[in-house]
Amino acid sequence: EDGYFVGIQHPMALVLRKSDMKLISVSTKKVKVYESAYIAPLMEEPDATIPPEEFEHAEVKILQDSAEEESSNTGEEVKKQHVLSIKSMSDHNKPVPHTTAVELFRPPTQLDASAQTQAPGPGEGVVVPEHHGYSLDLASGLERLRKDAEEIEAIRAAARISVEGHRLGAAAIAEGVGEWIVEAAVDAGFRAGGATGPGFATIVGSGANACILHYVENRDTIAEGALVLLDAGAEAALYNGDITRTYPACGRFSDTQREVYGVVETAHRAAVGQVTPGVTIASVHDAATRQIVDGLVALGVLSGSTEELLREAAYRPFFPHQTSHWLGLDVHDPGDYAKADGSRTLEPGMVFTIEPGLYFRPSVCEGSAAHFSGIGVRIEDDVLVTDKGCEVLTASLPTAEHEVEAMVGFH
Repeated sequence: EDGYFVGIQHPMALVLRKSDMKLISVSTKKVKVYESAYIAPLMEEPDATIPPEEFEHAEVKILQDSAEEESSNTGEEVKKQHVLSIKSMSDHNKPVPHTTAVELFRPPTQLDASAQTQAPGPGEGVVVPEHHGYSLDLASGLERLRKDAEEIEAIRAAARISVEGHRLGAAAIAEGVGEWIVEAAVDAGFRAGGATGPGFATIVGSGANACILHYVENRDTIAEGALVLLDAGAEAALYNGDITRTYPACGRFSDTQREVYGVVETAHRAAVGQVTPGVTIASVHDAATRQIVDGLVALGVLSGSTEELLREAAYRPFFPHQTSHWLGLDVHDPGDYAKADGSRTLEPGMVFTIEPGLYFRPSVCEGSAAHFSGIGVRIEDDVLVTDKGCEVLTASLPTAEHEVEAMVGFH
């Protein structure tokens, strides 16, 4: 109502004027600011701005109160006391001290990492990206899309822990086991690996539940001969991983399941092979979609030319989502996928998922598709755009059929 954004992580808060910001991301866990014209020192001169030449050397300070003081303050008082103020570095003869983002936004209940009898605290065992001083990189709106070296290392850590959690989840899969048991194994693996926990609600969809894109109830018992779609990712040092694999509960794909899995794996490889600087994010999706269409024709589900089926989007009942989303501080990290002149062009430092899938929901399976009713398969990895191509950050978790089979607990 008054034009302020307020992000509070006890006992801290940031207060900025909406008119001063082009884009701000605020959640209960983190606050990240990027692409700003000016940020005014609100306490002294609410309408003042800082000249660009001074802003380049600005020092940002967060004023704190104790938890006791904060709990007794009104919203207006908090707004005045917890304010992001900027002072010109011309008033200082010493460099800005170093700190880290997690130090700024760490909850007060952080556990002592040296205490052997306590569970690992959030981010323990992983490297937290360092932000030099309290300075903000406001060079462009692409800051959130292009990760720096320290952010990439944090995502690597989240990806590594995500892989280990998946391995534990796969080992728990068997016919007659509850989906919730697999979920518990995955989430326990994340915590044991040093993650805060899952970055999103873990999905364990067995049988037809795999055809529900965001199935998180995890309440059914895995049936004989069912596939189990496991979509989960760890959050570590505020950054996220996101992986999906599809496992045969009995340890072996049936012939029908193997056919569908092969189509999705081919689409996954085609999309990964497309990732390189200068290529658009849309072309990654197009590469996967073309293989999905060719596969549906080979399965006898669709008929006609590939180009015609693509124009008609005849694949949509079976592949209803995009192939990718940005990944970082959020699992679905902010960032546009298209601009006025077309699709977003990939650049080194961008991180996103590749996750084609096929879902034969019983409600849409008629005629030749009825043979596949209730089968859902998705394969998802996290990729980093490099100078010469891409790196699959989650490649240590295999996708090949025989390797996926070998991870299942039945064996």
